[in-house]
Amino acid sequence: MSADRLKLSKTIAKKSLDGSINSRRLSMAVAEYVLSNNLIDDLESIIRDVSVYRLAEGVLDVKLYSAFPLDKNSLTGIKALIKSHFPETNKIIIDEITDKSLVGGVKIEFPTHVLDLSVKNKLNQLIRFTSKERI
Repeated sequence: MSADRLKLSKTIAKKSLDGSINSRRLSMAVAEYVLSNNLIDDLESIIRDVSVYRLAEGVLDVKLYSAFPLDKNSLTGIKALIKSHFPETNKIIIDEITDKSLVGGVKIEFPTHVLDLSVKNKLNQLIRFTSKERI
């Protein structure tokens, strides 16, 4: 990991947490910097690094994928489950994304790992298992 990327990620994370700049302005400034410094290939890594830094500061950003929009009770239960695994967090921010290809279940992307409990994933595991058995 380059020191410049780490410094950039830390700066973005700090600015996103301290409220010194609104999120739209911060996003525009980051986009301009990334484009002008030809860092487009590093963008996913930068975003992950920002999330890891924010987690260290008590803010957990997760992406929650589901085949259909989840009701309030389901979201509350998922948030409670996440909080039980990350008790040091002060704030959990869930970005809900509907992905009909998942068929059912959920997939949760954390800053450092993914928990895939989707029907699509289970079906893919079954296909891989049965394919190996035929060989």
